[in-house]
Order: sequence, then C-alpha cells, then structure tokens
Amino acid sequence: MMRRRIYTHVASSLLALSGLAVATDSRAIDALVIEAREVNGAGIRLRDARLRIDLDAQGGRPRTTLTVARAEPGAGLAPLRRLRIGCPDTLLDEPRIGCARARVTAAGSPVGRLAFDAALELRTDTGVARVSARRVALAGGRVDFSGSVGPQAWQARAELAGATPEGLRQWVAGFRALPPGFAVTGRVDGRVTLRGRDGLDAADLELSLRDVGYANDAGTFAGENLGLQLRGSARAAPGPGLALQAEFSSGTGQALAGPVLLDFQANPLRGELRATLDGARLDILDLQLSQERLLSARGSARLALDQPPRVRTATLEVQRLELPAAYASFMQIGLAGTPLGALQTRGSLAARLEVRDDAPTQLSATLEDIDLVDSRGRLELTGLGGTVRWSSGGAGPPAASRLEWRRGSAYGLSGDGTSLDFALQGRDFRLLQPARIPVFDGAIGIREFALRAAGTDAMQLDFEGDIEPISMPRLAAAFGWPEFQGQLSGRVPRVEYRDRQLSFGGDLEARVFDGRIVGRNLRLQDPLGRWPRLFAEVTLENLDLGLVTDTFTIGSITGRLEGEVRQLELFAWSPVAFDATLRTPPGDRSAHRISARAIGNISNIGGGGGGVYGALQSGLFRLFDTYRYDRLGIRCRLENDVCLMSGIEPVGAGYYLLKGKGLPRIDIVGNVGRVNWPQLVSQILAQMDGEGELRIE
Repeated sequence: MMRRRIYTHVASSLLALSGLAVATDSRAIDALVIEAREVNGAGIRLRDARLRIDLDAQGGRPRTTLTVARAEPGAGLAPLRRLRIGCPDTLLDEPRIGCARARVTAAGSPVGRLAFDAALELRTDTGVARVSARRVALAGGRVDFSGSVGPQAWQARAELAGATPEGLRQWVAGFRALPPGFAVTGRVDGRVTLRGRDGLDAADLELSLRDVGYANDAGTFAGENLGLQLRGSARAAPGPGLALQAEFSSGTGQALAGPVLLDFQANPLRGELRATLDGARLDILDLQLSQERLLSARGSARLALDQPPRVRTATLEVQRLELPAAYASFMQIGLAGTPLGALQTRGSLAARLEVRDDAPTQLSATLEDIDLVDSRGRLELTGLGGTVRWSSGGAGPPAASRLEWRRGSAYGLSGDGTSLDFALQGRDFRLLQPARIPVFDGAIGIREFALRAAGTDAMQLDFEGDIEPISMPRLAAAFGWPEFQGQLSGRVPRVEYRDRQLSFGGDLEARVFDGRIVGRNLRLQDPLGRWPRLFAEVTLENLDLGLVTDTFTIGSITGRLEGEVRQLELFAWSPVAFDATLRTPPGDRSAHRISARAIGNISNIGGGGGGVYGALQSGLFRLFDTYRYDRLGIRCRLENDVCLMSGIEPVGAGYYLLKGKGLPRIDIVGNVGRVNWPQLVSQILAQMDGEGELRIE
C-alpha cells in the first residue's frame, strides 16, 4: 500500500496544482516546476529529477517535461542516464494522468542512445502506471514493448525482430567486454516477459539466432551459418535467488573454438538446463546435452560468478561419445601435422569427470571396441577397449586401469594383441604387473615401468625389461635399413631417470649378426631437451662378418669380428668423441675370405686410392673371386671432427688394415693418419646405400 499512497500523493498534487492554475488568472501562473534530489518508489530510484508542467500550452492541455540525470529501474536492470520524457498533450483527468504520444530519449542505456515515442498512463485510483511503444529502432532491428508497475507488482514485455549481433554488441559489452577484432553477423529475434514485486520474480525468454557468423582476427574462434533456438524461464525460488530452466537446439552451421570443430548440421545439438542463481552463485542442477551420432552427456556444477568466474564443484558424465564424429570434432585439428592427424576411427567411449576449485580431481573412461587406423600406414590399433581411471591424488592407493587390443602397429612395427594393467594418479603412471608387447615374431617384455611427476623438472622414470628374439630382416624393413640377418634379442637392465639424466643400472645387451653387442656405463643427459648428451662404452663380441658385409654392401668378407668403442660421447645424437677399434678376434678359426670389392673399399679408407679394385680386375688377379687373409683391423680416435687412424700394427710409414695369407697374398696398408670425420660418415652412408666406393683422401 505504500507505493499506492506515493502514486496517489503525486497524482493528487499534480491535479491540485493544475486546478489551482485554472481557477487563477492564466497570466498569474505559466508553468509549474518540481525538483527532487532523489525519488524512490516501486523499486525505482530517480536521481536529480525535474518535472515541468507548462499550463499555457495550446489546445487547453498542459505540456509536461520530465528530466532525470540517472534512473535506476531496479530488479537487476541497468540504469538509464540523462533520461527525458516530453509530452506535448498531457492528460490530467482524475483518476487518469497520462500522455498518448510522449517522446522518450536517453543518452546512455544498456543498448546505447534511446529515442522513441511511447504511450504513458498513471491511474490514481489503482496506483498503476503503464508504458508501451511500437517499432522502436534497436540494434539494427525493431522492438515492441509494454510494461506496467503498481503497488502490488510490475511486469514488462518486449518483442525483438530483425536485430543484428553487431548491433547488440554494445549491450553485450555492458555485461562482458568483447575482445577487439571480433566480428559477428547474423539476425536475432526474440521475446521476453518479466514480472516481479520488489525484484524480479519471473522471466520468460524465447530467442532465435539465424545465419550467425563470427570470427576473431587470429581465426581461432569462428562460426558460419549458425542457428540457435532458445527457450528459457526464471522463477523466484522458495529460498533466495531464482530458479532457471532452459531448452536450446541448433541444427545448422559450424563452430570453431581452438582445436574443437562442431558441425551442427551433421550432428544436431539439443540441450536442457535446470539451475538456480543467487547473487554471484550459480548452481547448475542438471545440464543435458546430446548431439546426434556424436555424444550424449549430462552434468552439474556450482559456479562462483566472480571476475574471473570459478568452478567450485562440477561433475560431467559422458554416457556415449561416438567415433568417427568425436575424432573429427574434438581431436583432428589439434593432432594435425602429427601421425595421429589423419586417422580412420570407429568405436565409442563413456567417461565421468569431477572438478573441484577449477581443477580436475577424478576421471574415468570406458573404451569400447575402438579402431584407430592411419591412412598413411604409420599407426594401426584395432579392438581397443578397457577402463582408464585417474585421480589427482589424496588418500588411498590409485584405482587400477586396464587396456587391451586385438592388434597394433606403429611405423612398420606390428604385433598381435595384448593388455596393460596400470595405475594413474596425478602425474604418476605405474605398471601394475609385467606386460608383453608383441613385435613381429618376438616381443618386448616389460618387467617394470613407473613414471612420476611427468612433464615437470622433477620427473622420474624406472624401467626394466627384455627383448624376446625378433627377426632382424623384418625390423630392418620396418626402419628402412639395409636387410639385416639374424635376430635381435637381449636384456634391458634397470633404467632410471633422475635430475634430467637417464642412467642404466647394468649392461644393455643385443644379440645380432650371430654375436653380441653390449653397452656399458650408459648415461643420457637431458634426453628431452634440445641438446641431449649420451655417454657409453660399447663392446662387439664375435660378430659374423659375412652377415655384416651382406647387410652393408661394402663387399664380401667372411670370418668373425670383435671390437670396442671407448669414451663414446654423442651431442644432439651426433658423435663428438670416441676411441673405436674393430679387429679379427685372436684365435678365430673361421674361414677368412675377402672379395676384391671389399679390398678396394678398405684400401680407400686407408688412403690407397681408387686403383686397387681396378688392378684386381685385370691380369692374373681376374682368376680369383676372393682372397684369403690372416686378420684385419682398424682404429679411429675421434677428436674435433678428425678421425686419427691406425690399424692392426705399424708397417713402415703406415699401418696394416689387412694382412694377407697364402697366394696370391694381398696386404692392405693405410698411410692416412688424419681423416675428416663428416666426410668419412657421408662416404660410409653412401656405400651403405650401394652408391660407389669408399674414397678417403
């Protein structure tokens, strides 16, 4: 009743003043002016208000002008600045006070400057004020609106047609500043109804966006031909705040947000929302999302609408995420340019995510019969399934996870299916039991694998395993190497990564070329950085030279080979220092034969020139395909990109690279003491590819 008494008092004062003016000589009073520093009523606050009533207006009805420096409508609505309402034909007829065609202007509002014609009315018997206007220009479109406010309640209704998103930009910026260089086009239509008493008690909204396009300067956020239909409502909750409900859908256009691309025409979107809003707290009670042939999900959250907003708690359940649509929508752009950027996919997964204080705390995912096949043949994983569980940490051990697949391959390495049992917590990964990864006709056996603080400077790793015999020809074909014979097998001793250094707790063994290669004292500094450094000692034991030379096409040599590489140091995977020796093992009783081609290449290494091979193809030497030798050997000590050369033993001013045996006897004597290392490497690589002969000068 207080608001009704305020309206009645103001109206009665106006009527009394106008009556006084009529009863008095019109020349005595030309105008009435009422000024107030502040006026409060019906939840509305007017600051620096001035009402002027001109009583000598033509036609007998007074002309009224109201100016307000700042009008605050309340109910959470934004204020108006420099509001002016002018009425050339004011109705003062108890109980009605009004104006059929008032001119309303405002220099500042949530949508910029205002200027429109409206109908205004105040009834003193009920205390109800009404306002209405049609076809008011707004944001590139037109709006019709009406409203009323009285002692008991207020209400407002507006209908918007043909507005543009760019036209609404200034209004949106009143709530949240838009980034510079962000362009948007399209059409917006809508309808809103608001009702309340002291504040907002109920609101209903219908919104339609059509042909919407947007983009930022970088092109990382963009949309094209988008459409959105939204129906929402807000009601005063039993407690404080508002209860919110909304339904929305989209079936046209595409939207890009960083690495995520959503195609709403291929995968139409539907959603429902139930929430409560209390000041700066938004509780999402239930959010349901579905996209045809893509996903079905629901979630809940508690948000603090601070600056910036914060997620207090949230839960998201993805009941179904379907491939290949999920791969195209959420992964393909982010993986472009990687081996995973052109996959053919199928299968599905389900997941659950929990968030607390802006950070994920729990994640579980169930994979169902997923296939990942690279169209370029670099990767294939079929029948992938299982459950992955992750937690951010805390009390108790992590939950167990398990993945299994029917078949897998990567970069030419392929094998049958297997399974992995592991645990994930925070940045830690630990294999729960030994695993066997099939590779061709062999396997990699993993006895232990643990990773801690992954991706940080404090990262640690522990690994230990074995290599079950794998056919070398198949491995060589996979890596594009010359065809190796024999099998690769061996033991991988305990490997530890601490303080950015990878170290081995024992010797690293591999059985190749019917012999054994052993790595000792291995250390790898900064393996994940730009400039890794490797230190090692390598021993070659009883290798079959026939298998070696068949592989590297330097000519045929039979016999056995041993050697060592001491003080090996690699910088960024290139040798910078070592002391390497290769030789015939003492007491080797295998057949020692060498071809003319091999003699020519070894002679070139020692600086004998390119004429040796030609000489062996002429005269009496043409009758021999191979030659017997007693022993061979070579030594290279690398310093400052220079290889200091020597052989089995010195002879004259040179050194033996090969000592012949029998008739005809062929000895190879080297006389080059210093060889440019990069030149030697390029020559060896060319020879491995079958291109010409080794020629060192």
